[in-house]
Amino acid sequence: MGFSLMCRLTDMIGCYVWLFGEWEPDLTRFISGRLHDGDVFIDVGANIGYYSLLAARSVGDGGGVVAVEASPAIFDDLLANSHADALPDRIRLVNKAASATCGTLTVFSGPHHNAGMSTTLDTRGLHIESTIEAMPLDEILTSEEITSARIIKIDVEGAEPDVLAGMSNLIRSLRPDAEIAVELSPRWWPDPNLKPIDVLRPFLADGFKVYKMTNIYSPWRYLWPNDVNAATRIRDDELSRRAARLDLVLSRHDGESLPIEPLLDGRRVR
Repeated sequence: MGFSLMCRLTDMIGCYVWLFGEWEPDLTRFISGRLHDGDVFIDVGANIGYYSLLAARSVGDGGGVVAVEASPAIFDDLLANSHADALPDRIRLVNKAASATCGTLTVFSGPHHNAGMSTTLDTRGLHIESTIEAMPLDEILTSEEITSARIIKIDVEGAEPDVLAGMSNLIRSLRPDAEIAVELSPRWWPDPNLKPIDVLRPFLADGFKVYKMTNIYSPWRYLWPNDVNAATRIRDDELSRRAARLDLVLSRHDGESLPIEPLLDGRRVR
């Protein structure tokens, strides 16, 4: 999408970017279509920096990106990609874990073929990587970053309940058009009784509606990357069921769908 990214071809994300020139076409177009000059993009679970570098192209000199990545090993790749990019001054890098409270968390490394599975959950049988400082997102971010945030993207491999709980103090400070793109992975949540609606209640109480975004990893999806469907509204009954994974957008827009503006210029990652 108009930037260079150093990838490991043995890793799923790196392999897809090398083969197809992008990652997660629906979310890519959602982010690119909504960010404009002066916006701030918050990338929680930034991985090697694909979305952070993508967003840096859209927010202009007046905007910014905050890339939060807990894994020290992945953070090294994120740091290298940021330094190699032409716009490093637009990206603030944070090697911490977003959580519900301040403290420390253990980071567990994902398998070599999918480092993106790295997590702070101890229930997935992964190997310990290190211990990292943890704090709520509203303490990681500055007040200006919070009030200017247009999109907050959260992909933390099962740690979403804690990350979302750590946002409770910032919800009302978000701008009216702020949107939160979050991948929920209830199958990994330690509490078997916890439902998606439980972790989303503070956002629903503040007027956010919930939309479901398409996210398909089959290679055929990447052959038609601009064929993007609108995110569709989902109701409380669906959120009350414990699905394996949900790719959601929280928005104060009130409608049956949340249109995604496609990219038509054909830009690709090099």
